[in-house]
Amino acid sequence: MQKEKRGIVFKQNYHSQKSLSGIPTLNTQSKEDPRQRHLGMTACCNTPHPAFGHPLPQGLRKTALGFTLIELLVVVLIIGILAAVALPQYQKAVLKTRMMATVALGDAIYKAEELYYLANGQYATSMEDLEIETPIDETKYLLRFDMRDNGHAAFTLDLLGTKLRFVKFLDHHSGENVSKRICRVQRQGNQQEHAVCAALTQKTIQPINNTTYVDYAFD
Repeated sequence: MQKEKRGIVFKQNYHSQKSLSGIPTLNTQSKEDPRQRHLGMTACCNTPHPAFGHPLPQGLRKTALGFTLIELLVVVLIIGILAAVALPQYQKAVLKTRMMATVALGDAIYKAEELYYLANGQYATSMEDLEIETPIDETKYLLRFDMRDNGHAAFTLDLLGTKLRFVKFLDHHSGENVSKRICRVQRQGNQQEHAVCAALTQKTIQPINNTTYVDYAFD
């Protein structure tokens, strides 16, 4: 009886070690080469990797890891389209920021001129006579004073490198141009410069035309 029991236990253990096909299985695990997995192959018999569907030839394994010429052309085309759309808007934003700084500087000069007029009865004709904390960078701006014998007074502040100019009239003897501020574009100015003056003045009316410039009035 003991021998029969031992025989039954042996048969059960033996059958438990066989696969469905009747061949005994070995309790060993084969390690998969990570390089074969990267190339689309499994560890056994060049079996195709599920991500690729078929084994890659030896000469094309490195080529498949890069980009095709069509993909590169599509990327270059997209970058070109984005640059063509975004670059003009960026240039306009930079120009608008520079002109806003010019207007702020012009307003500071105007306040200093009014203080000088109250103290001396006339306007100053140079920056040395004005009490202004903001220095003028001569590499960015060109300041001119226009004081006439008939009492008309004004100053202009050019934004160098552009066709933009800030104009401020200082007349106390005539009410025509009192406190008038102007964003001026010379005739050679481009579309962006006109758009900047139109945006800063927020005017939809027709600007004042002249033979040499176009004025956009703030006030």
